Amino acid sequence: MRFANSSPGRVGSRQPHKSRPPSISPLRIRLRPLDFLHSGASTRGRGAGPSPEPRDERKPFQHNARLDADPEQALAWAREVRARLERHPRTAWREDPSPAARFWLEIHDGFRRESNGLVALLDEHRGRRSAAELAVVSGRRLESMIARLRGHHEIEDFEYFPAFRALEPKLAPGLDALASDHARLQRHVDEALAALSELLAAVENDAAATPWSSDRYASRTGELCRALARHLDDEEELIIPLLLERG
Repeated sequence: MRFANSSPGRVGSRQPHKSRPPSISPLRIRLRPLDFLHSGASTRGRGAGPSPEPRDERKPFQHNARLDADPEQALAWAREVRARLERHPRTAWREDPSPAARFWLEIHDGFRRESNGLVALLDEHRGRRSAAELAVVSGRRLESMIARLRGHHEIEDFEYFPAFRALEPKLAPGLDALASDHARLQRHVDEALAALSELLAAVENDAAATPWSSDRYASRTGELCRALARHLDDEEELIIPLLLERG
């Protein structure tokens, strides 16, 4: 019953990366594929919708306070993020998005759908599914989401974020924080995959351990999905206003 490429500690095998608009080629050191980010800043979306609620200037991300940068740098870039969110509140993002912002949101919405589907399966297991059914039905979905997530984070870390740092130096500490959060998400990934391996082994070899393994798998996968949801929200608050102004 073991699935391919489910060894703990890896995010799954390298798959062709689909989280890229047609104008962007595979991962490269050169940043020419990001030409769409180099157009002059526009006033798209300025003044659209109400300003968000006041926030602590030293907490640039509403959903994940752990992403604060070093205190020496946090205030300046937090103010920059806050000012952009006031010009481009989340409630207005989808009204008239730039192509780049629309692309970014569509990719994130895909991860939200996958994550929510996994959570629904975990909830269903508590009432109706056996441990074997849980492993078979949700395991492949987990691995598929993780493989896509790995490719998405690689292109952000090696292509998009370096380009954004060059374009908007004030946001560099926030981009560094997002990249660090990718490493934190990787730890959740490793724990979820390890729990899946334990569940598969229990289903095959140790009926007595199956309930414990099922609960551990559900817990670790749920933690990954919650951490991913926070990360997507945090990343959007930094990136989407930038793309709207550059779009």
